[in-house]
Amino acid sequence: MAKNGLFPHPALICLSVVLVSFVVFLWPTVIFFLNLERGVWPCILTIYGQHPSFQLSVTVPHKEMCLDAKLMYFNDRYNIALLYIDLNVTLELPSIGCHPQYGEEVFVLARDGGASLRVRRGNIKWLEESGFLGRDHYMFLSSAIPQGGNGGMVIDHDGIFRGMAVHSSPHPAVISISIIEKCIDMFMRFKQVACPILGIEMRTIALLDVQLQEDISFFGVKGGFVVDEVYNPVAEELGIKSGNVIISINGLDAVRLPELEEYLLSLGWGYLMDKSTCMKEFKLRVFDLKSRVERDVTVPVRYYDKPERDEDFEWMGSYDLS
Repeated sequence: MAKNGLFPHPALICLSVVLVSFVVFLWPTVIFFLNLERGVWPCILTIYGQHPSFQLSVTVPHKEMCLDAKLMYFNDRYNIALLYIDLNVTLELPSIGCHPQYGEEVFVLARDGGASLRVRRGNIKWLEESGFLGRDHYMFLSSAIPQGGNGGMVIDHDGIFRGMAVHSSPHPAVISISIIEKCIDMFMRFKQVACPILGIEMRTIALLDVQLQEDISFFGVKGGFVVDEVYNPVAEELGIKSGNVIISINGLDAVRLPELEEYLLSLGWGYLMDKSTCMKEFKLRVFDLKSRVERDVTVPVRYYDKPERDEDFEWMGSYDLS
């Protein structure tokens, strides 16, 4: 830890926006974070009543303040929500880092119902879960999340904010701070968060079982993604199927799913800027392990900008955005 406290090199700013795990609607009290201009601070959120008539109350522990909050936005895919509060004081904020690394030791912070600080140490597991709750960007913890830690800060040894902890089963999850920042920036600019949907569930080869990696390397494939399931009908018609290897996506060949999600969000920004000029097709380099044929495939994508997941998501014709 840093000598000057848990959060080194702080900046003092006034805050008005709050970042909180969307799961707060299911939990009476959770930890969450004030946010403005990429600054965050751990607080306590209490919910009174049932949705949609609930009331939100925000407690800043060290300031002994209890403030009313208003829900501005939530996003089911990324498990985050933004709240608005009136706050006329300044707070000392932690430093913001980038996404955590696989195998890295981290600390999950939480405040329980009595505002007492709790910490749990663990590692980012060498694990990906394709299609896990529709959230391929999740990273997973080797340890449990402490009481009050749903939505809690995940920090490194230097006290740098690296992500947000989320309750999930069977593995507690982490959402990268890089993804959270992109969502906040996009909402503050466009009042929406958009992301292209490829319609292919896959896993990074580098995180597969060692034996599977060895089997795939036998074909000369050094990296990329293994396809688990295809639900984009156009991709199916183009011959992409379970067991194929996607060597690269738009030329990207050395990324993992959380990093790929960051790239997709950057394309979502372009979509919200100008739908007529945004990228409408992805260029995939696909290798078939059975036929040993490598080919280029151009697949249409659809941009999704709804806060809630749509079970009736339609693919056909969705890529025509002109």
